[in-house]
Amino acid sequence: MKVLKYTIPDTPSYFKLELLESARLVKVGRQRGSIQAWFEVLDVDGELSIDKEFQIVGTGRNVGLPESWKHLYTYFDGPFVWHLYEGL
Repeated sequence: MKVLKYTIPDTPSYFKLELLESARLVKVGRQRGSIQAWFEVLDVDGELSIDKEFQIVGTGRNVGLPESWKHLYTYFDGPFVWHLYEGL
């Protein structure tokens, strides 16, 4: 296993990441001025990469996402509290 880091948007937005199928989110936070997401992966030879969809939403905002999306993580950035959702 290993942990990989990806830079993600620092404002409410929709985005995609190409991740290994085994990727599991372990942490979101600010590092060196950018918001980063750390994913644990199994690092299996031949494992497929897939595009995963994400949405960042601020606290108190209408999420407006399909019911199939799931909440993955809540993180703090200064005075802001953000929520990361994943499309399934």
